[in-house]
Amino acid sequence: MRCLATYAVFSALSLTVHSAPRHTSAWAHQLTGDMAPASIPQNGSDPEGCAAGVGERRASFGYGLTTPCWMWIEIRFDAAVARDVEATTAAIQDYPLRGYVEELKPPLGETQGIMTNFTHDLLFSMETLSQNPYPLELVKPSDPLPFDVPEDLAPRIAGVSLDELRKNGSLFVVDHRYQNELEKTTVQPQRYERPPPHTFMCTETLSLSTFGPSANNHNSVGEELCFNPGGHWDQLFYVNNIGCRDYVTNNWPTREAYQGGYLKNDFQVRGLVGKNNVFKFKFFPFDQDALKSQEIYRGYFVAFVDSYYSSDGDVAADSERQNCIIHHGLNGGNLVGSKATLPFHLNAMYAPLPTEKGVTDLLPFLPSAPNPLGAGRALYRIHSYLQQAILPDFGAHTRTRAPAADFGARMNGLRFEIRARGFDEKGLSLGMPFIYRTLDPGYIPYFSAV
Repeated sequence: MRCLATYAVFSALSLTVHSAPRHTSAWAHQLTGDMAPASIPQNGSDPEGCAAGVGERRASFGYGLTTPCWMWIEIRFDAAVARDVEATTAAIQDYPLRGYVEELKPPLGETQGIMTNFTHDLLFSMETLSQNPYPLELVKPSDPLPFDVPEDLAPRIAGVSLDELRKNGSLFVVDHRYQNELEKTTVQPQRYERPPPHTFMCTETLSLSTFGPSANNHNSVGEELCFNPGGHWDQLFYVNNIGCRDYVTNNWPTREAYQGGYLKNDFQVRGLVGKNNVFKFKFFPFDQDALKSQEIYRGYFVAFVDSYYSSDGDVAADSERQNCIIHHGLNGGNLVGSKATLPFHLNAMYAPLPTEKGVTDLLPFLPSAPNPLGAGRALYRIHSYLQQAILPDFGAHTRTRAPAADFGARMNGLRFEIRARGFDEKGLSLGMPFIYRTLDPGYIPYFSAV
């Protein structure tokens, strides 16, 4: 109120001054030198009168800081900022829930920490060691680097020079340049009507049925649905169906040799583990979980195979089993939980990546919701179908009953171990800023991930 009163007084004074008669003779005399020169108050002709006038004006005016006059504007501004911050924070927090849990409905939700700790330096490197270690390989001292690295960069990141990392066997690379020549799909995908709900589960149940084996039909079904022009591959992936065929044709004979692709053999060849299977990292989550699963599976399947096949020749002659191995060997990874979380993963982008910085709009690079849903549907294999339809038959043979019981108990133990994971006092789990549960045998069958 004091500020408003002050404003009113100044306004009144202004009106008074402008409406008063113009007495200019005194000013004119002073300017022409007809009057005594100006002086400070105490040296004037009437210092007492001047002081009294100043006191009267001081008593009449509301002197003080001007800031409180605008405090109401500041309060309104701060309130508006607070509302914007609250709305923005809520939108960021809702992104995993609305975009993944509610829209894509993955059975376990998004990987805990993957959408909240994406600024952590360890996130993307540990994703490579957990979700997708297969492109990773050791840079040998004699190997050239695929790109130039500034000399001062390695010491800032690792504390040692690039040469020291190479000599110590501590420098690794992911090199996808061989995919440059693969044919890409169109940036603007063809749109198809979304399939009715539950259709996938019905077809998957039939596929897993023990009464009507369908493994021999996988090739024809793949041709009709996945690798046809405009089919699933062209709709959902950056490399089209022709590029996919070229990749398999060019790389399968060398990159995917059957025994060479065994877990330990493959990791040893690429320098990720030594011959005694000791890995070169503080944590290697994929290897740690996969070896446990492999050991459990090996113990059971040795007994299972021996109970049905009398020789290795009988196994080699089983075309149905070969087709199952080939089909499920091509299914892998954890698309929905982490690797397809947008916009933080390059393999989830739906357009050619920008070549320069400064992108402000991510929408052109992201697919519509039905597209990542379709890409992830292949991993919705709920283990209950296997448990209800196939596992009872595993124990039907007398020689497999005890190994089957041991198999179930050990896999359940691994399931509980993985699901009990949480963050430690440093905010990490197995050295990662997210909870790694991809190889949980209670959620995803072993063949879909390893």
